[in-house]
Amino acid sequence: MTNGRGFVLVAVLWSLAGLSLLSAYIATTVEQDVVHAIGAKDRLAADLAKRSAEQTLLYLLSANPQDHKSVVLMDEQKFAERYSESGFKRLLSSQERLGLLADKYDYREVVVFSLQDESGLVSINSPQVPLLAAALRYVGMGEYDISVFNSRLGDYIDADHRARLNGAEYFEYRQAELPGPANQLLLTPAELQLMLGFDEFISPEQWLLLRPMLSVRQSVGVNVNLMSEAVLLALFSGASSGVERLLVERESRVLRTRAQIETVVGKPLPFDDAELRIQPSANYRLELRADGNRQVQVKGLALTPFGEKAPWRFDYEYKYYQTDSVTEEVRALSASLLQK
Repeated sequence: MTNGRGFVLVAVLWSLAGLSLLSAYIATTVEQDVVHAIGAKDRLAADLAKRSAEQTLLYLLSANPQDHKSVVLMDEQKFAERYSESGFKRLLSSQERLGLLADKYDYREVVVFSLQDESGLVSINSPQVPLLAAALRYVGMGEYDISVFNSRLGDYIDADHRARLNGAEYFEYRQAELPGPANQLLLTPAELQLMLGFDEFISPEQWLLLRPMLSVRQSVGVNVNLMSEAVLLALFSGASSGVERLLVERESRVLRTRAQIETVVGKPLPFDDAELRIQPSANYRLELRADGNRQVQVKGLALTPFGEKAPWRFDYEYKYYQTDSVTEEVRALSASLLQK
């Protein structure tokens, strides 16, 4: 009888131990599922917030006038024919502005966004334009390396299979056991890292400086009114005080000619008047980041006012992760569409 009771007690204890383990497993599983569900909810909320910001910006770009470096956010719809030219200019001067120079703005306290007119960036699909060489020089690349880099980039994006001097085509890529060159225009700046010898030319630290200056739009001219300070410092190497004067000067007026720019900066500009643009283009780099998230979504936006389906299109998209060392000033605009 005692042995029977002992067996029952042991069986009960083992059952309790099994139930305890099962309960612990179920609790852990449920806890993990809850964490995953919360994460999925947060990701969905962040995605919806970015989509909302994107659509709002598309409307603001389509429905508001622009000056030489920003979108003028009209407090109500106005029509130029109701005003004289001077009267309309006074009206515009009193309105809030959304900059086209990659300034960071807050959208309803959930998204940080920026717009950069791509005529103020450095085209990696136009290696023959001296602006790319200036940007490479700015991040510390030597003259010989710049020559080799541009030759290899030219071979990577051109449609033929003939190697330039110091360039690289299929034979060189096969020797290095790498996929061959794309032989088409780059779709994103990140694709530049697939070029043969990229890591030998540009360090991770240099890439962090270079990447924000780059665009995949083919160069059709330059616009100093829409260049970031880094691009201007690259263009006018060694003229930091002149660049500071230019930054101040373009706040109040449009810099239209080579002579005006050279007078302000005090250094020659390697472009003639025919290559200068003085108004924003129709191409923008839109960056979106959910508040508290390091992943930045980048989209290439083109305004197409006479498009058959929509007055805009997206030409490219990629993502990158913001480094912890980056500090940014986020501005808030009072426009009601951007408020919570």
